[in-house]
Amino acid sequence: MNTSKTRQIVGVVVVLLAIWAIARHFDSSKAGTSTSTQSAATSTQSQPAPTQTPPVAQAASCTVDNVTINQFKPTYDQRLQSARVTGTLTHTCPYPVGVEIRWTSYGKDGSVAFTRSFWPNSISNIRPNEEMPFDFTESTSERPERSTVVVQSVRAWQARR
Repeated sequence: MNTSKTRQIVGVVVVLLAIWAIARHFDSSKAGTSTSTQSAATSTQSQPAPTQTPPVAQAASCTVDNVTINQFKPTYDQRLQSARVTGTLTHTCPYPVGVEIRWTSYGKDGSVAFTRSFWPNSISNIRPNEEMPFDFTESTSERPERSTVVVQSVRAWQARR
């Protein structure tokens, strides 16, 4: 089988996997549209149980400071010309939230080779104090010399009604 045909097959498989993942998340009752960037409001309601999604106003009280990257390990595959980062994170918010991570890799000269952001749990919330693994791959012909992984944002995904 020639290289062009192999690439076409791999492309089709990637598209099918993406469609499957999107459909799976939209079929679940965890998907939503509200963000945690709205301003916090004083509320007389009690804190939601850890399995509940908080009202949007309360979601603003959870910030990137509540999230810890426990570990991360960047690797490079010369044959596939791709960089990969794996690791785990946890958060201490009193309710489930989504976490966005930014991965930056640097070349030999110290310049930025690439920066990518991703949501390890897609559009689903992560329960408090639950260790969530992440795994992200980026195509690059340059072997990164150094990488950083930081929490970019926190968002409470609201359940669809």
